[in-house]
Amino acid sequence: MVGLNDILISPADRREANASAFGRAWLEQIGPEAAAAAKTLRENAAQGAGMQEMANAYRKLFRVCVAPGTAIAAEDGLPIMMAWLSALDGLIDNPQQARLPDQLSKRTEALLNAKTGAFWLRRTINLLDLYPEQAKALPDDIMRRLRVLQGSTTRKVEQQYSRLLAAVFPKFANALLARPPKYPPQLVGVTDRVRPLHSAPLA
Repeated sequence: MVGLNDILISPADRREANASAFGRAWLEQIGPEAAAAAKTLRENAAQGAGMQEMANAYRKLFRVCVAPGTAIAAEDGLPIMMAWLSALDGLIDNPQQARLPDQLSKRTEALLNAKTGAFWLRRTINLLDLYPEQAKALPDDIMRRLRVLQGSTTRKVEQQYSRLLAAVFPKFANALLARPPKYPPQLVGVTDRVRPLHSAPLA
């Protein structure tokens, strides 16, 4: 039965509640060892660490979250994208911290300037559209560059790593995974998209 509080909740709060529930359920499914590795990577990303510093935790999570046969490619620019997600995550949780808008701006510019940045543009813009208040931290010229490059033809790198990134940043799991189920708490058996790959590989 739906309660009055469920009916009156704002769309934004409902979205956040659903996203949080989805993220928690995803972490439960990948298992405690992978979840611990994801936490380590989240801490690394906050510091802007490179792949060398992330290597041990990355390998543990990679085995669970990335499709078999996917090569570990440093040129994919995964650390840059993780640093960007960390900046957005921090700004959402701590909007009053004066340094965070500048950090998001700098990490967005770093993503744009990287030769691999175009691989991640679709996810980047989707998340900024989901969090318009945080997007206001970005200067107009950076937003224009993002929009201009939005239609660029890119490899589907963001799809290869979407499960891994969803584990590292469970708040964004709902947005990062391609086809999340409608009801986050009821994940088991709903869709292959949200099962660990060791139990149900992608088709």
